[in-house]
Amino acid sequence: MKKIGQVVRVDSAFDWLVEVFREGDIEKPPDREDYSVGTFLKVRARRSKLVSIVRDVVIYNPEYGTPRVKAEGREEIEKLMPDLGDQVKTLIFVYYLGKLSQKSTDHTFPDLTPRLHDEARVMEDEEIRQFHTKEGSLYLGYLTRFLKVENAPFLFSKMADKVEDVLEVDKNLLRKIKNDVTMETKIGRIRGR
Repeated sequence: MKKIGQVVRVDSAFDWLVEVFREGDIEKPPDREDYSVGTFLKVRARRSKLVSIVRDVVIYNPEYGTPRVKAEGREEIEKLMPDLGDQVKTLIFVYYLGKLSQKSTDHTFPDLTPRLHDEARVMEDEEIRQFHTKEGSLYLGYLTRFLKVENAPFLFSKMADKVEDVLEVDKNLLRKIKNDVTMETKIGRIRGR
């Protein structure tokens, strides 16, 4: 269960901002691959886990736009300006998909949001499988609302690949849904939507 970061902003019940842990924050900070777009995350809330998906990654530098020392490479810049690394932050935008508890899976409107500084972690394969299975079948209750999010069809394709890797049932159905979403996106582009 890899620690990724902490919630630093909650824009709505569905959209949160997580600041990625850096060296010095925790013993083993995450690698960039650990929080890439399409990664399933969880945040503990009471007796359940709030499930979300990484939908964008931003590297934030508050000093952007101020004059810099010319240097050849990153190592040289760090030697000349050692405190620069303390100011640069990696932020990930996450979108709420649903809630997972030991007894149930819920893909409806959230009844609570994470608190500031709650820890976000990568979901285990078993949790991803459990979250996408209900009564022994594929469950994508979040899909209709999720597809309204910017770039969601492309992101869903990545998500579906991960879900397919861990799913034990309805793999063909998941592939068909993924293909339908992809085809609808292509048709929408042709029509100019």
